[in-house]
Amino acid sequence: MDFAAFLNGIEHKPRLAAVRLLVDGIITQIERGAVSPEEAFHLYFHVDNIIYVQKSLRRRAGRELIERGSQLQDIISVLPQSIAKKALKDELETMR
Repeated sequence: MDFAAFLNGIEHKPRLAAVRLLVDGIITQIERGAVSPEEAFHLYFHVDNIIYVQKSLRRRAGRELIERGSQLQDIISVLPQSIAKKALKDELETMR
């Protein structure tokens, strides 16, 4: 998904709310198992979206959301499974 295309036409101020809503939906899909953290990384939290959010929002909250999302794959791939589940749950809760 291309965040730039999704947010095109939305005025600057409501963009952060739109990103928050989008990320909340992604978090819900990860929690329900509809999307894995790896899929979320490749579909939503990739470098093009990170750069777009950093440049277009220029607000710490928006940057933090997208950057945390990009780290979800690392949690799963680096940590042992027993620790990764809790760490992933904690990270998703922090993103909310």
